[in-house]
Amino acid sequence: MWSLAWLNLITRPTRTILAVLGLTIPVLAFLGLFSLSGGIRHLMGDTLASMQNLMVLSANAPAPVFSDLPPGTGDALRKVPGVNVVAGHVTSAPVAEAHGMTAVPVEQALSLDGAR
Repeated sequence: MWSLAWLNLITRPTRTILAVLGLTIPVLAFLGLFSLSGGIRHLMGDTLASMQNLMVLSANAPAPVFSDLPPGTGDALRKVPGVNVVAGHVTSAPVAEAHGMTAVPVEQALSLDGAR
């Protein structure tokens, strides 16, 4: 049986070359994608490890304005080894009005005399 397979490979060189090429390209692409993702993961890990300041957001928050963390988060972060300072930051989304969206500064939205 091996002699028949070898004979087919030798007598049909074009088909053999195309088959080898057809198997080589996906394998190389697969290895390339794995090495690329490993390199990106390594780069991100090194970058995050060298950062001195980090912003903590809730999971799946596309922007800080959509992040809503529970009140005890600051105390939990202070207990993490290597954390020196924890500072809270309040951000608000634009205030929706009946005739459209209007961006309002936080101070104006929270003030009692914030007449528009």
